[in-house]
Amino acid sequence: MFALLIMALSIVGFAYAHWSDRLDINGTLHTGEVDVYYSAVSCIETDPCGVGGCTVVITTDQDGDSDDKLEICLTDVYPGYVCRVEFTITNRGGIPVHFEGKTWTVPLPPWVIESESFPSPIDAGLSGTGYIEFSIDQERAPQDTTISFELKITYNQCNL
Repeated sequence: MFALLIMALSIVGFAYAHWSDRLDINGTLHTGEVDVYYSAVSCIETDPCGVGGCTVVITTDQDGDSDDKLEICLTDVYPGYVCRVEFTITNRGGIPVHFEGKTWTVPLPPWVIESESFPSPIDAGLSGTGYIEFSIDQERAPQDTTISFELKITYNQCNL
């Protein structure tokens, strides 16, 4: 009886091996990258007295972590002076990004009025334009004052 059971299982196993097949799936997953940078910048001034100055320079990333900056210098500004810094942000990454937020590392004084617009969303391989505008308040601006500031803007992948 035991021998008969062994033979039956062998026949069933042989038949199963001949009447079955297996398919495999092999895949590769490559994630995208968030990589935005300033690709163009310009200053537009409203300078009624003709003495103020606005310069802006793109400081490019040196260590590979994509933290390019705009260095903005406002000189000899006075109440009524306006500087509008216009910039283009390019997404050279592989996925769409959206504007997440901004952070002033040093707060602007209350006599500097700031407004801005940041492009969002930006599809992979495309660019968007934005601006930051600085106006000097006519009532509260002190004389002979120098300020330094840094604004960090953050872009994240679109699904967040």
